[in-house]
Amino acid sequence: MKKASVRSAKAGKSALAGNAANPDKAAQTVEAAQTGNAARTGNAAQTGNAAQTGNAAQTGQRAHSNCPIHDLISRLGDKWSVLVLMALAKADGNCLRFSALMRSVDGISQRMLATTLRYLERDGIVTRHLYAEVPPRVEYTLTERGKGLLIPVTALFGWIDKEWPKIEISRQDYDANTKVRAESNAPGVHGHAPLL
Repeated sequence: MKKASVRSAKAGKSALAGNAANPDKAAQTVEAAQTGNAARTGNAAQTGNAAQTGNAAQTGQRAHSNCPIHDLISRLGDKWSVLVLMALAKADGNCLRFSALMRSVDGISQRMLATTLRYLERDGIVTRHLYAEVPPRVEYTLTERGKGLLIPVTALFGWIDKEWPKIEISRQDYDANTKVRAESNAPGVHGHAPLL
């Protein structure tokens, strides 16, 4: 960066010396040299800002990684974790084989189920039992912590079940009102331009 600044400064001085007889040309040369420097400096500053922004983002991520609420909500708030929990809750003894979980959780891929179960096992919400059989049999069971988590999850599902018809009506009303507003603000309607 220093070398580029020194080069541009030397170029500016030599251009000034060459254009000393023509002040307008000298001013243009200086302006061009300054613009080049500003562009280079601006790029460096932008790069520095991007690095700083990246550092700030990383710092923010570190702060969030130390926050148990953020960490667990992001983990348990995804739809697959909740659906796996509910499938295990409905099973006899809160225990299912991998293949039975695949059938119970509609739309989940084998890879996503394996990843979700690994995270739930890591958090102590499920346990994995591998039986030494041929072919190997793997079962997943809710732990006491997992059963405790079922209380708020079941309450959430109950709320969704109760409120879902009203939520659908709210969505339909909103969509209808939005469509009416869009049509009434269209050009040519009532002889005026759309309102912003």
